[in-house]
Amino acid sequence: MQPKPAAQPKPAAEPDKPTRAEPTGVAAPAVSGEPKDPEPAVTGPSFIQISGAKAGAEIQIDMQVVGKTPLKAVQVPPGLHSVWAQMPGHEIFMTEIIVKKGQTSSVKVTLKPIPKMDL
Repeated sequence: MQPKPAAQPKPAAEPDKPTRAEPTGVAAPAVSGEPKDPEPAVTGPSFIQISGAKAGAEIQIDMQVVGKTPLKAVQVPPGLHSVWAQMPGHEIFMTEIIVKKGQTSSVKVTLKPIPKMDL
């Protein structure tokens, strides 16, 4: 039988290199500002609610006529949407709105009368 080679000693940690701490099994305290519990997922349909327009104003969402006021909330996919309102004798109202998933976003329409011109 041949003798076993002697065990090599572990090299000492070099002073320039940081050493890693071994895990202790104890959880680190939560950093302030971190959420403790994740927000619940928002589900359900998204809507745009139109208010403020005079009765009979035509409403368009994303270049599609959705009806005339008064109008119930209109279901839309989440994201950016353009909203137009028009009525004879009034300036066209235009705006954009971001609708989040499962939420209802409101648009207050203001239709300004077109001033009459005297000739």
